[in-house]
Amino acid sequence: MGPWAKKRKKHAKRNSRRRTNLSYETLERRQLLAVTASLTGSELTISGDPLISGVEVELAINANNEIVWSQNGGGTFTNNLNTAGAPQAYVMSPPGTIPVDPINVTIELGNGNDSIVFKLDGWTGLQDVTIVDAGDYDFDTVNILSTLDLLPSDGELNIQSEDIAFSAGMTVASPKGISLSGTGYDALIAIGANATLSARTILPSGVNPDHEGDRSIADSATISFASKTITVAEDAAILAHVENGSPFTAGDIEMNASEELPAAFEFYDLLSDIATGNVSASDVFDLFDQSAAATIDIGAADIRGLSIEMDARVDSDTVIPTMSEIQDAVLNGGGPLLVLQMTSDYLSGELTEFLTATGMFAAWFAKDVTSAAVLSVAVVDSPTGT
Repeated sequence: MGPWAKKRKKHAKRNSRRRTNLSYETLERRQLLAVTASLTGSELTISGDPLISGVEVELAINANNEIVWSQNGGGTFTNNLNTAGAPQAYVMSPPGTIPVDPINVTIELGNGNDSIVFKLDGWTGLQDVTIVDAGDYDFDTVNILSTLDLLPSDGELNIQSEDIAFSAGMTVASPKGISLSGTGYDALIAIGANATLSARTILPSGVNPDHEGDRSIADSATISFASKTITVAEDAAILAHVENGSPFTAGDIEMNASEELPAAFEFYDLLSDIATGNVSASDVFDLFDQSAAATIDIGAADIRGLSIEMDARVDSDTVIPTMSEIQDAVLNGGGPLLVLQMTSDYLSGELTEFLTATGMFAAWFAKDVTSAAVLSVAVVDSPTGT
């Protein structure tokens, strides 16, 4: 128990022989899970319990070609039950084929350090895939381990997460666009070696369509990355072009790396966590660490689009109150709301005890503000298309 945790009163073990009768009903297996899923019409929704510290959810294909999900390496489920209480399952279509009734997938796992893994091996049937970050103070990851083909269903991919990773050699085909947003102060978007992200609209042509060379049958869409750090490995391909002479229009490619020093609301959350004892020393250090860095690092990759923009920038404005501001608030009762709140916690002993016990005073008093924006590009081919 940390020094900031409130002490609980010890209760005497009197009347320990007193019995309490409990009545209960048998729980279904799904009721014991932190994560639930429902398939209603064409909408598959996967959501998590906000009280759970963190889970890993994997989407995969079973022997019956159904999309299934599992939690923390446990048993697999075919989307559980729908709202009517009837068993539901969705049968995926073989790679390169057009599904009859594609479904949309929305995932929001709530609080905790959650991980979402896609292992669909190119089977089709998903249309729009949306992963929403709950915006809490945690670290979520999304890993695309095999081909995610939204081309036959004319789909779109939108991901919000602290860590977004695409494995080496895999392909994401999303003709309505790809939007990746890295959230949090350690946000990372990483594209693996030989991976392909395509927002082109081409004819599905079996298991291995040529996203670079096949002819367009409609306009290409936009691909956008936004994160603190963006890395694109060797021989990766980011494609939103059309072929020469095409009557259709290429899409734009945007990469924006940025970081700001911790905002006021993050400190409010931190103070609340200190008061309840629900915080670690590393969490506090990350917020008191007054440094900002934004990086775009691109290897020898193939990037093709109508307009290719890359921007790395930092904002070094700080909201951390100094000791002099704290003292001014104590003596004069002035200062921003954040300073007054920190002063209140400081005087009540919660903040003082925590900072003393964890050695955070040094970080608070002596840390300088630093910032750096880095743009490193070694693109081998980046034609604009037409």
